[in-house]
Amino acid sequence: MEKETKNILCNRIEKVILFILLFIMNIGIGKGAEVTYQTFRDFYNYGAIACFFLVLLLIRKAKVWRPLPVIISVVYITLSFLYFYKWNFEAELFRAMFAKCISIWFFLLLLIDLIVAKKIVKWKERNIFLTVLFLSAIVLSVIISPQRKTLIYVIFPFVIFYFVRISLDKWKELMLYFSTSMWLSVTALFVKSLIAVPYTGERYLGTFLNISTAGALASCGVVCAFYWLLLLRGKDKKTNILRIFSVIALIISLCFLFMVNTRTSEVAVVMMFLFGVMFWGGGHESRVIKRRILTWSITFIGICLVFILGLWGVYHLDIENMKDYISNETIYNNLKYWIGTAKYTFGTKDSYFGEGTILSMLDSFTSGRIAIWAGYLQDLNWFGHPDFYCLVNNWDLPHNTYIGWLFQYGIIGGLPFVVWFIGVVIFLLKKSYRGDFKYLFAFLWIVYAGFAMGGEYVPWIYPLCFFTLIIQYPVLVHITAENND
Repeated sequence: MEKETKNILCNRIEKVILFILLFIMNIGIGKGAEVTYQTFRDFYNYGAIACFFLVLLLIRKAKVWRPLPVIISVVYITLSFLYFYKWNFEAELFRAMFAKCISIWFFLLLLIDLIVAKKIVKWKERNIFLTVLFLSAIVLSVIISPQRKTLIYVIFPFVIFYFVRISLDKWKELMLYFSTSMWLSVTALFVKSLIAVPYTGERYLGTFLNISTAGALASCGVVCAFYWLLLLRGKDKKTNILRIFSVIALIISLCFLFMVNTRTSEVAVVMMFLFGVMFWGGGHESRVIKRRILTWSITFIGICLVFILGLWGVYHLDIENMKDYISNETIYNNLKYWIGTAKYTFGTKDSYFGEGTILSMLDSFTSGRIAIWAGYLQDLNWFGHPDFYCLVNNWDLPHNTYIGWLFQYGIIGGLPFVVWFIGVVIFLLKKSYRGDFKYLFAFLWIVYAGFAMGGEYVPWIYPLCFFTLIIQYPVLVHITAENND
């Protein structure tokens, strides 16, 4: 009885530690995308990666006190101490290098545990096609691309992650803690920003680096809260209370997204809601799902038509004449924003695609993105480019992650990444059609990320891509109840 009580206590402590590590990891990835200098980014990014390795060590219950890990740890710590003593880094660089050294240490401990314990994911337990495609994309890009250094955040944490065996129950628990810690980290970052820079009714940037990353962070919270709503089943009192909390969390995250007001993130969230309801909004009989898909597709088309008509109607308004009639600053600023968007969309006289064409209007509505995409696509080559550049509008980023992969890593290296991502989407669509709940969060995330990355270029270490590499675990690895360590 005493032993059982001790095991229960240890299990609860483990869960608390797991949650705290995931929270710190999410904070680190979020803040790493929101700082200017590389030394600060390295500190947050490598700190987050170190927490990620600790999570994996905890999941595996790695025996780091064995003789071999202890010896290697002593040697590594000694060499690290001598390294820092020799170079005597200044404070900012010291923090970044210290976080990097810690993450490498945890990586070594995890690698040793995998080699010694030999409880790893075997080849037969993998999705062969997507695994080979993903590895091919990495290997080809590393060999031929001048931007191979950008793949360090793919190779370093994830070359080992997909070897860690995770049971079905542990994965479901991990996704619940992961989504909860993500929502809390996003909320904490926004609350901190609002305290420093209060919301005035205009598009909110606050303390964030740019409007796109702020919108992406807010959207992460929306995905998590919507995941809880779809995950909750039953009519008991406890489920209803949790559902109420999920709705409140969803409203809070939507408010953050509304304040930032980025069209890319808003469209991605709408599509996530649409696909989530179509595939997970009820029973999973084939006939029922087909009917839901048809109903919601027609509804979505209708909403799009109403939006276009509304934008056309707003185009004819004069915001200056309305200032005396709208006392609420928030409503006025948002109306001003959409009137400006409408005038920019329908009133353009000079465009990359010519005057009065559908493409020119779409290009104007997307703030010139389609012209930028066209410019980047014209400059694609086989082996990639050393840096981003585009003569169209003098913008330096492709504002599309898939085009960014093709441009960075060339057609040879970038195309496998694009095909890999499409393969992950197709796989999750099939699994969602069958109602397998272990893929629910991955499905919602990949739909949101898929559309968001279509409107913005997202580096691998940013939340959208980094977390995509985490949630694709059940896509690359066949998780079963028997996959216990």
